[in-house]
Amino acid sequence: MGSDFFEGGGFSCRILYRMNGLESAMRFLLNLLQESMPVVRINIMCAATDLSVFVPISDTNTEDMGVVYRLPGRSVPFIEPGHLSGPLLVGDLEQYKEKLYRDMPGCHLPFLEHASLLRLPLFRRGIYVFLINFWSNRRSAFNHESMEHLKKLIRPLGDELQDKFAYMESSPASGEESGTGYAGLKRCEGLAAVREAVVRVAPTESTVLITGETGTGKEGVAEAVHELSPRCKGPFVRVNCGAIAENLVDSELFGHEKGAFTGAHATRVGYFELAAGGTLFLDEVGELPQSAQVKLLRVLDSRTIMRVGNPRQISVDLRLVAATNRNLERMVAEGSFRQDLYYRLAVYPISVPPLRQRRADIRTLTEYFIGSKAKRMKLHLPPKLSHVEEDRLYLYHWPGNVRELEHVVERALINSRSGSAAGELHFDLPEVGQKKYSHPDLFQGWPTLEELSSRYIDAVLEKTGGRLTGPEGAAALLGIHYTTLRAHLKRRSVSGQA
Repeated sequence: MGSDFFEGGGFSCRILYRMNGLESAMRFLLNLLQESMPVVRINIMCAATDLSVFVPISDTNTEDMGVVYRLPGRSVPFIEPGHLSGPLLVGDLEQYKEKLYRDMPGCHLPFLEHASLLRLPLFRRGIYVFLINFWSNRRSAFNHESMEHLKKLIRPLGDELQDKFAYMESSPASGEESGTGYAGLKRCEGLAAVREAVVRVAPTESTVLITGETGTGKEGVAEAVHELSPRCKGPFVRVNCGAIAENLVDSELFGHEKGAFTGAHATRVGYFELAAGGTLFLDEVGELPQSAQVKLLRVLDSRTIMRVGNPRQISVDLRLVAATNRNLERMVAEGSFRQDLYYRLAVYPISVPPLRQRRADIRTLTEYFIGSKAKRMKLHLPPKLSHVEEDRLYLYHWPGNVRELEHVVERALINSRSGSAAGELHFDLPEVGQKKYSHPDLFQGWPTLEELSSRYIDAVLEKTGGRLTGPEGAAALLGIHYTTLRAHLKRRSVSGQA
């Protein structure tokens, strides 16, 4: 049969996959090929390039799918594991039977019931290669011509599966950057203004004050300032000012001499000295008591400290970055925070927006957390993020910001662990935090056409309880496609509308 037959068959396979799923597409492939080739079985699997794990995904001869781990000290149930990146033709499987059965006694290896094999790579995700195997009971059933035909046949299905497993790109196993510091800022579209501010101020020695709600990622911004600064090779010392007892602030920040007070059994170097040559990050600086504020101001002015119990001044060479979730300007007005210290800290302020004001980052952050936490939990194929669950994340108000999202993802992964192939995540979100819409008068204030459109969409979302899809969902009531509605909501979040 000609090339058109296989290209047309590949297109039909893609349609069946979209309509009825992978199993239906696999059965179609088998039935199609049996008209022209002696193929008796087709299966798809995923293999790690380091041979640490094998995951059966689909098989026309069995429904027994699940993760297969390599056992230490034993061979893997795999033919030619060193040839994963390219096609493999095996005309006679007899040569493998004796060795594999000897290395894996008592193990049933059904693929060795066949006589020949053609294996083709579909695509790669990180350290995982997705493969499709064609089996025949006839020796030398495949040749290079049939290999080229089958490549054309499976290409559309491979493209579909590649999209399905796109979320695996976020796995740290594939060499992804870390989630903190400047790498974390680059990942988030909604932090573009923060990223630009960091790039501007990092090369200087100016003191930076980072503000934002709890859980927005202020420490990551501080790390980014350090990473891009000339002091990047020096230490980055983190101090949570709110966690230090008031009577120990001086000792913790500036150090103390042996015998300076009861319990001072040895000389202790404070955080300011530890950060010499690098960056000192004072988190929750608004929690410092008034007495400590006075001393901090003096240190910033003189660049010297005195250990408790020693009047000798010690020079310190560091860059100070502070952060707070409190309104320091209001605290200054109330008299609980020194005005002169506030001006000394806020030389270059950076405000980190809450997650609800940058909803375009929700999917990016979620996929990152899925990948990084799945690796720690040894989930070799992380569960996927469905559109329905993504919408639930998008509509939630996120009072705890990025930190809350991280914990929601971790909880979902824990609940999803089953020891088998990856399924779908389900997020446990409290109803009390869901975003509420209230638009009693759409025309109040004579809005622009764009503002009126946004108000009407919000009113529809209120009516549907935040549901986007389905016959009674917002997309159906608005008479637009679901993807159009999602694009509008995400575009609006990027422009700053909550």
